[in-house]
Amino acid sequence: MRVKLLVAGRVPEEMRKFIDSSCRTAGLQHTYVSDASKNEMRECDVLFLGFGTRERLSELINGCERLRMLQTESAGVDYIDFASVPPETIVCSNAGAFAEPIAEHVFAMILSLAKNLKKGEMAMRNGIFGTGELSLEMRGSILGIFGYGGIGREVAKLGRLFGMKIYAISRNISGEPQPDWSGGTAELDSMLSAADVVVISAPLNLQTRNLFDRNRFDKMKRDAILINVARGGIIVEEDLYRHVVANEKFRVGIDTWWNEPGKKKHFTPRYDFLALPNVIGSPHNSEDVQGIEMKAVRRAFDNIFRFARGEKPLNIVKREDYMERT
Repeated sequence: MRVKLLVAGRVPEEMRKFIDSSCRTAGLQHTYVSDASKNEMRECDVLFLGFGTRERLSELINGCERLRMLQTESAGVDYIDFASVPPETIVCSNAGAFAEPIAEHVFAMILSLAKNLKKGEMAMRNGIFGTGELSLEMRGSILGIFGYGGIGREVAKLGRLFGMKIYAISRNISGEPQPDWSGGTAELDSMLSAADVVVISAPLNLQTRNLFDRNRFDKMKRDAILINVARGGIIVEEDLYRHVVANEKFRVGIDTWWNEPGKKKHFTPRYDFLALPNVIGSPHNSEDVQGIEMKAVRRAFDNIFRFARGEKPLNIVKREDYMERT
């Protein structure tokens, strides 16, 4: 029997051409939510969630009564209400699809903070030539990575090029490069106390929500650098703000925020991080490079085609990470 695919989300013309062509080649019967009848939705085997599907998502999933696989275009899946997903349905993320540009963004932030570029420019704007502060040398410093998946490994590759030692915290350590030191979440405090730079690149789930709080910040070096390209909810916002205000040598780069309004909408943070000289921010755009969306879609559809061939798909999400035990 042919696998039936339902495509949801924003589908530009180039993407539609790719989906139509590749599904014909793979022998999948596919339709788009905008064109689908209730019966076509009810009988779909696979649901592809492209960007722009967060509104009424549970209603969409509930309408797919025979759903066997749910594949996201996004790497994160914290927006899905897993209680609405049938227990027999496999949920697959697109982990790693945006890893390379995000890792580049991470190092743009690291270097800017390590070399005190914002502080130096702010001083020069006020007529002060040189702050007298020493910058952090990358070579020989310790790069701690929380979440050693696709993004974490790409960050580690760049760190190695700078001569940094790699420490990693992750449930599973696999792939290259192998870190110089690794552990599980139980060893997080050990990594935080040793690292000169800490990068958060783990998914937001029940285990990681609010994991970085004032107690964790107190474990870190007073002049450490913290970069978050994961989700704002992994950090306790108020605790971070108070720590950065109280410790002017502690430096932070934030790409993912706690109250994101959406692209091109007015942004009013609850705490004025961006007014601080030791904080730099970006509007959750670390993955936004030319051609990245098509690259991500191709990767997601490769996984759908694996499933259609009867192979085990990649990046299967552990739903217990996102559902409270009852």
